[in-house]
Amino acid sequence: MSVDRPFGKANTHKPDIKHYSPKLRAMVSCDSFLEKKKCLVIDLDNTVLSYMTQPDSTYFEFEGTVCRYTADFIVRTENGYEFWELKPTAKTLSEKFKRRQAILELHFKNVLKVPLRVVTEVGLTKREFISNCQLLSAFVNHYQDEDITQRIISDLSEFSHPRVRDAELIATNYGQSPDYVWAMLANKTLKFNHDLLLDRATQIDMEASDHAF
Repeated sequence: MSVDRPFGKANTHKPDIKHYSPKLRAMVSCDSFLEKKKCLVIDLDNTVLSYMTQPDSTYFEFEGTVCRYTADFIVRTENGYEFWELKPTAKTLSEKFKRRQAILELHFKNVLKVPLRVVTEVGLTKREFISNCQLLSAFVNHYQDEDITQRIISDLSEFSHPRVRDAELIATNYGQSPDYVWAMLANKTLKFNHDLLLDRATQIDMEASDHAF
């Protein structure tokens, strides 16, 4: 079955929280602020080629009742499509949830021919990380040139403790604005510690950045 096939009517009784996705270059709807945070992370995830929130519903039987279910995401990677159910860890611990999820996963695998998996809030509750994702999302689609990027990384390796402001200065030597460096950070060709708020004084992790390509 194609993933583009309608599975039923979407749920219209949940909150409609808007998120602009630079990856999709479009506005998407989220059911919760947790879902919106996940969108921020997906937009910076180079392994995700595209995604959709709130795909249409499907129906399955659970404990004698026909239930309607809508996954939170469908994502496309180089390995194909996958549905995601985003849940706080605490809500995944009950035996009823585990039974229901096992049936759902079989339904998606056997009927829809696309896998479903649970994704938790791990990594989405740290304020610094989400703030950094919000900041960098504006630079995801900025122009990048592999030769210039490698030259900047090479020049930065001469610094003992290079910082973002050092990379900005180097970028100007190659005719680029400071935005070029922030795009490198957004696209993970320059790495840094996400546990700290990102600014021009942030130290760059050169060991990780050297292996970005």
